[in-house]
Amino acid sequence: MKETASLWAIALLFSSLSLVAVGGANVVVPEMHRQAVDIGHWMTDTEFASLYAIVRAAPGPNMLISTLIGWKAAGLAGAPHIGWLTAQGGFVAGQCRRVFNGHQW
Repeated sequence: MKETASLWAIALLFSSLSLVAVGGANVVVPEMHRQAVDIGHWMTDTEFASLYAIVRAAPGPNMLISTLIGWKAAGLAGAPHIGWLTAQGGFVAGQCRRVFNGHQW
């Protein structure tokens, strides 16, 4: 059974994953899978694998998977908002980490 996720839950998920994604989005793909398939029940294993294959084939950053997971989790009607929120959750948190910790380098 597919459950619908709230936009803020998705943004919070990708914000927290972004903070530990040192080395790129591929580092947290197993956790994304666990959250989206096992815990959230937003999609099946096959759907997740298909989305990951699309992201790997498409040009651009691997973090685009957050937008596709958000779209699958919350539906097509809010896709533009989901894409924006998940991208911000994925990118802004990591950038904040770099800015605040940059003085230590």
